[in-house]
Amino acid sequence: MAAPYELIYYSGVPGRGEHVRLILEEAGAPYQDTQFLSFDEARRCVRTSLAGGGHGNPRYFAPSLFKHGDLVISQTPNVPFTLGLSSGLRARERTISIE
Repeated sequence: MAAPYELIYYSGVPGRGEHVRLILEEAGAPYQDTQFLSFDEARRCVRTSLAGGGHGNPRYFAPSLFKHGDLVISQTPNVPFTLGLSSGLRARERTISIE
C-alpha cells in the first residue's frame, strides 16, 4: 500500500520540508518523501505535482508541496495548519501571562 501522504520538494536544500516531516513523524503517519532523490528527480516530482495548475495554491517559489489524494498544498505554513486540524496535533489553547 502506498503512503497516503507525499512530501515533495527540491532535495539538496537544507531544511526544506523539515517542519512537515517532523509533524508526520510525530503523528506516526506513513509518507513518501523526495529527500533522497537527486535534484533533477525531485524537480521532476515538483513539476509533475504542479502540472495542470496551482491547485488553488498561491504561486510557489521554493516548494515544499504536500499531497494527500487530490489535495495539493504549497507554502510550508499551510501544511502544518492543515495537518494540525486533521491529525489532532494542533496546539492546545494556553493562556500566556506577561507580568
